[in-house]
Amino acid sequence: MIRLRTLHGMASPQDKILLPCAFRTVGRHRLVELVDPDRIDWRHGFFVRGLPADLPFDSIVPFEDWSAVVDRTDNFAGTGGIFHVSRCGSTLLGQNLKATGRAVVLSEPAFMRVLRTGFDGTLAPDEAAAVVAGAIGQWRDWAAAQGKALIVKFNSQTHEWQAELRAALPGARFVFLHREPAPVLESIRRGPPRYLTRDVAQRRHGGLPELDALEEDPLLVAATRRYCAALDGFAGLGGAVLPFAYRDLAAHYGEICRHFGFEGAEPGWDASRNAKTPRPGSEETYRPVGPDRIERFAARHAELLAVAEARYRLFLEGSGGASRTERGTAK
Repeated sequence: MIRLRTLHGMASPQDKILLPCAFRTVGRHRLVELVDPDRIDWRHGFFVRGLPADLPFDSIVPFEDWSAVVDRTDNFAGTGGIFHVSRCGSTLLGQNLKATGRAVVLSEPAFMRVLRTGFDGTLAPDEAAAVVAGAIGQWRDWAAAQGKALIVKFNSQTHEWQAELRAALPGARFVFLHREPAPVLESIRRGPPRYLTRDVAQRRHGGLPELDALEEDPLLVAATRRYCAALDGFAGLGGAVLPFAYRDLAAHYGEICRHFGFEGAEPGWDASRNAKTPRPGSEETYRPVGPDRIERFAARHAELLAVAEARYRLFLEGSGGASRTERGTAK
């Protein structure tokens, strides 16, 4: 096992290695929560669900102390990042990559929130991205000690900081998953994420003035703004971030594995896996929404979808690589 040079006394008497799981503020204090990776239940689709519920971290240290000794690197080879719009198979991809036994997958780890909070405005976006890079570097070293790549599945809001993140992670490989808007927005309407309800309450995110005059559900309007902003953020990036469509994930799974620096291994792609189940040991399988439900949603929200579909067509036209897009599916 490679020893990670972090903080003196950070290891337990059993010689355990502790890694950052979250950055928090308490009053004026900036803190880093550390966890023993051996205590994580890696079967879950999301990192936070795998943390022990009774004691999700093993130690807590001042951010300044952690930052002073974290190893800095300008080479993040062996690291991959998954950017995406919401509800496009990103969690399923992470679970399939994990099942190969060739990768450690951090799915939306809590330490990524420092990009949004900036420790309550004390860090500029590039500084927050450097903090995230320090955390990812420690996890990458731990994964490499086991002969595995590290893949970080970002949340769907991370498009706001994608440029800063890519600059902070030289040598890393990235993909961007996308999907036509109707099933994305229908899924969000059925199960609104907390960040989106917060956006609605705070009246965040402008743009798309063509949406302003529509008599629509404010949550769907906010979701559409975010969806289109993510497409805009990854349009025309060329080979820097490879785009893959939801319906192409199975066909291009091997290409994604190679892009991240390892060949796929058995078991192969499994589309029936219920990636978000809270009971990962069960035999629960994924049940996709039927096309009739999507069609009814599309009929009720035709004007809203017209705006999103136009933006999706522009993204497809600018992203190139017809084999990695749903070219012609947006109407």
